[in-house]
Amino acid sequence: MDKIQTEGLGKAKAEADELLARARDEARQITAAAQQRAAELAARSEAEAEANRRHAMEAVRQAGRNVMLGVEKSTRELLEKTLLREVKAAMALPEVLKPLVRETVLGYVAQDETVSVRLPNAAEALLPALRELLRREAESGKVEVALDAAQGSGFSLRVQNGRVEHDFSAEAVAAAMSKTLRPQLAELLK
Repeated sequence: MDKIQTEGLGKAKAEADELLARARDEARQITAAAQQRAAELAARSEAEAEANRRHAMEAVRQAGRNVMLGVEKSTRELLEKTLLREVKAAMALPEVLKPLVRETVLGYVAQDETVSVRLPNAAEALLPALRELLRREAESGKVEVALDAAQGSGFSLRVQNGRVEHDFSAEAVAAAMSKTLRPQLAELLK
């Protein structure tokens, strides 16, 4: 009976050892698979986090660019409105308008052009002074000064028998000045 018992115990111990070895082997395989899966998930998470970081940085960069463009646009619009208001006010002053008209007209007359000057109705009080300034040219038939209800501000010149008109309205002068100032404004906003 001892022999049977010893053989039975030996056999049971061998089976237990074999089961334990299989369980340990299976546990190692499960652990290795879990570690591999965890490493894959960690790598994927890191890649997604990096992609999200890049997208966030791009979104912040684009938002900053949009803010700068918005500020630039608002500043440009404010500059253009202010410039137009100030040019209109300046061109309504006789001490500004008279020399502008005179110098511009003399430039064309020097090129042997016949010039027709059109002033807004609001500048009616300037007509006698301008005609006096340009008397010599007017007497030679090279200059005509008249009011034009369609002229809103500033003045316009017609040359080549009216075929070519040059607009020196406050709007045209302000627009030209604005184009000149835009690059400097853009540089200031950088």
